Amino acid sequence: MELLALGSKVLERLAVLDIKIQVTDVLGDVYERDLQCIRPLPRTRHSAST
Repeated sequence: MELLALGSKVLERLAVLDIKIQVTDVLGDVYERDLQCIRPLPRTRHSAST
């Protein structure tokens, strides 16, 4: 089992965080799931008021 711990400074700089979960059952079947945890915020255009 692998675990990941990130501090608050790392999370502020992190743009994308995907977590891949893989489980193997007693019959040997493998199940995978990708979790998209952090995505960059869409950039908005700020127009200067004239």
